[in-house]
Amino acid sequence: MDKANQPIPLGEMRIEFIIDGRSIGTPAKAVLNLFPNPHVVFEVSDVPRNPWSVEPAAQCPKVTVRSAPVTSEGPSAITLENGIPLNVVPLSWMATQSKGSFHPTQSPCVVLQTDSPIRSMRFGVLNFSGSGGNQSLFLQAPPWSVRIEPASNLRELERTLRVDHGYAITHQGIISRTDEKTYSAEEAGDLLDALDHFLSFVCGSCCSLATVTGFDSEGNEAWKRWGSHHVSPWRCCRSWFDITVSGALVDMFPVFWAKFIANKKDLCRAVDLYVGANEAEVIDVSLILTQAALELLSYLTVGSKSGRKTGQWIADSLGNAGICHRIPIGFKALEALRKREGCHHGPHTIVQLRNSVTHAEMICGPVSLDAFYQARCLGLWYLELLLLNFFKYRGEYASRLDPVQRAGVTKPVPWGQGGTSKP
Repeated sequence: MDKANQPIPLGEMRIEFIIDGRSIGTPAKAVLNLFPNPHVVFEVSDVPRNPWSVEPAAQCPKVTVRSAPVTSEGPSAITLENGIPLNVVPLSWMATQSKGSFHPTQSPCVVLQTDSPIRSMRFGVLNFSGSGGNQSLFLQAPPWSVRIEPASNLRELERTLRVDHGYAITHQGIISRTDEKTYSAEEAGDLLDALDHFLSFVCGSCCSLATVTGFDSEGNEAWKRWGSHHVSPWRCCRSWFDITVSGALVDMFPVFWAKFIANKKDLCRAVDLYVGANEAEVIDVSLILTQAALELLSYLTVGSKSGRKTGQWIADSLGNAGICHRIPIGFKALEALRKREGCHHGPHTIVQLRNSVTHAEMICGPVSLDAFYQARCLGLWYLELLLLNFFKYRGEYASRLDPVQRAGVTKPVPWGQGGTSKP
């Protein structure tokens, strides 16, 4: 049972150091360290220095890593026994011998690649905080079928992470094909990336698959990937998702997958910008990222600006999706700013405020902190709804316009009501 912020063993191996032309082997182990951030390391307990004073290490029955050569000044190229090359750099190197550790320069990194077709893939998920509790998630987008289960000690992990923050494997998953056919790692590559972004969009914070292993029809390991893409430390971020709407994810995922295949680059960028804006602790940064995402989605949904100003361009994309672009009644500070600056609506006001942050010659007059905060909330509300509309979502969502997000308090998406709703 994995614990929060504790190293996760990946496997044992043998590293052969090339020193003065002589190959010297020593036992090592691979570990997924979770603190201070997730990264794979090869740990060596006894780094050889003098080729004539060190006896060759006993054979280790697992993987052999042959270096060419590993030095204290990396990066160095190493080759796994199965022929896969990795570049590593030393994380620590004791000048007086003893311990050493080496970090792959690329994460995640493939460490096992065979010709055997894959029947299923198993993976862990780092920091999937949007699950809403001990619920299973079953996603299908033919030909793929994905089942994600919470860790048996999820509640304990969450309690620890709320205090200590950091990282943990919060969920485990399995990938198979709906037609029960085998597949290659290359065929599943896009799905792994799509799941990273889908789960990050659900919880409003950057999470990632980790320790992915593919098995053949006999249950043998046929492919293996260690490490993960970028993961954010555990934090309590608001998002559109609520525990009561988890069933609606089943309907959204096939559309998400189709959009991903058709336009991977733009979809990934839109989700990355949303997550960055949602996680940003500095309001100015959040506004900048939010507008970048709104412009991207406006381009994807209503086309180029065609002479329109940016605020109107975004407002047109919102109207096309049935989303009201007026400033909510309760956002008095932002409404006062709109009137003072002569802005037409919410998007125009947000663009004006963002421009005052990024362009010295376009500074607004005095702006209260309340106005900044309300602009951030409204911009993220626009962004979440535009993304949900882009994925043809028709369920309910947790509105960011509510002062506090409470479990079970949701609203229908505006386009599911037959017209544009009031914010």
